[in-house]
Amino acid sequence: MFRTLCALALTCGAARADELKIGEPFKGELTKHTTVDRWPGVANPPAGPGLSLLVRLKSGHKYTFTAEVKGEGRKVWLAVLNAEGQTVKASHYLAPLREVTVTYEEASTTGTFRVVVLSDMIGDFTLRTTGPSATEVTAKALEDDIAELKALLAKKEAALKELKAKKP
Repeated sequence: MFRTLCALALTCGAARADELKIGEPFKGELTKHTTVDRWPGVANPPAGPGLSLLVRLKSGHKYTFTAEVKGEGRKVWLAVLNAEGQTVKASHYLAPLREVTVTYEEASTTGTFRVVVLSDMIGDFTLRTTGPSATEVTAKALEDDIAELKALLAKKEAALKELKAKKP
């Protein structure tokens, strides 16, 4: 029996039409056969009708992913995968529900994650993500960037001064 599955993978990439926006629900239909290679505690990789989406996350922040399928008897699973395809968070595979939530307490890197939704049957689904946008600018982030740039500038100025001192 096929099952429903959502998986999130961390991969780098530019903004695309298949990108999930933080705070905006994504509605779609699961039709294409999809497989997730690694699932915690499961020997055979899950597979079924699916769809792949990208989402940008920011390192050190908390994100919540909720997938819901429509239709009687359908089930859904969620997983968060890193850039190498390793699962970092997942819903329990043996306890499928029509709606599941996975919380990634602290993103390990800033980058693009892949969201894969799989199902035991084709049909509609909704995927919601909460957390700060990876492109959201905060005063603290700007202050950190400025401090980094000042340190780099001081280092480059010192290197230039040293070069000029060596020339006759």
